[in-house]
Amino acid sequence: MSWKKQAATLASAFILAGAGILVSGPPAAAASNCPSNSLCFYDSINFGGDRIATGSLYACRYMTDFSSFGHVRSYDNNLNVDGMLWRWDGNGDYEEYRGFPAGGSSSNLGSGIYGAGQMDQFCTGGRAATN
Repeated sequence: MSWKKQAATLASAFILAGAGILVSGPPAAAASNCPSNSLCFYDSINFGGDRIATGSLYACRYMTDFSSFGHVRSYDNNLNVDGMLWRWDGNGDYEEYRGFPAGGSSSNLGSGIYGAGQMDQFCTGGRAATN
């Protein structure tokens, strides 16, 4: 094989390898507008729609305190403590429903309906929901 063919083959291999890397890269997600030292919930994917933000390190709030909020579809936790969404079971008790680890985020939580119940609460810092 001539040096020109070898060079062309090598160049083609680099181009295809580079294109493969570009094609297989993950899609870019929208950036969160969550303040530092806050846990933010969004009712749309990609950190869109209405936002709930809390800077509390050990507190609980009812999701219904935020009347226009739908349900959690994306989140960004800039706190140094975990968050937890608690679901009311209808019989006087709460059950852990979805955790939000310190420093974690997701631009799309999928099809789950998180925080849509009338008595659902979110808590931070290991605090448990109470009546």
